[in-house]
Amino acid sequence: MAEPGGAGGPAGSASYRAIPLRGMRRTIAQRMQRSLAETAQLTLHASADATELVRLRQARRAEGLAYDDLLVRALALSLREHPALNGWLVEDELRLAERVDVGLAVALPEGLIVPVIRDAASRSLREIAAERARLVERARSGRLAVSEVTGGTFTLTNLGMYRIEGFTPILNAPQIATLGVGRIAPEARVLEDGRIAARPVLRLSLTFDHRAVDGAPAAAFLDALVRRLEAADGLE
Repeated sequence: MAEPGGAGGPAGSASYRAIPLRGMRRTIAQRMQRSLAETAQLTLHASADATELVRLRQARRAEGLAYDDLLVRALALSLREHPALNGWLVEDELRLAERVDVGLAVALPEGLIVPVIRDAASRSLREIAAERARLVERARSGRLAVSEVTGGTFTLTNLGMYRIEGFTPILNAPQIATLGVGRIAPEARVLEDGRIAARPVLRLSLTFDHRAVDGAPAAAFLDALVRRLEAADGLE
């Protein structure tokens, strides 16, 4: 226990336990600080009526389908149509990837790791679900290979299971963009016929590097993603 009023805390503060930033925690701290310092980050927020998404997940739940699987599938298809957000900005060179490799943030006791689902736009929903389950299991057992956590072209981070409404994700630099996902919660919505009804709503936050892409193309991508999620178009 450290004494109050020393280098670690203001005078009169309670005693504390000092935990040095080491290993994975130190690496994450350095990368997040560098990301904020070296990129021009802007976040766009949107919401999607998740009625069809919930229906599809419930219909396929016995297969072990998770919302992350549907989100990865929708992301990959939308990125294939909007390739300006799929890739990296390295120094003064914009590198747009020909393949969509979606990184999925996985929380571990010691920190955060992002295994990559390769070629997600060409995989079926069933294939994505199987690969997601395999990577998450390997992440939690500490058996991920370097090749499984490098080379992602876009990152998805989902905090909905913690009842988080929405948040502003930090770029996984040098990637151009990342998507933050909140929980699905009921909200009042005005339907096309003018009626007001409760609908499950999903909050989405797209952070992108404004040096690499402007607001309008980023907004067009997010709009396309919302439309795809609302219709569950092509996700099965």
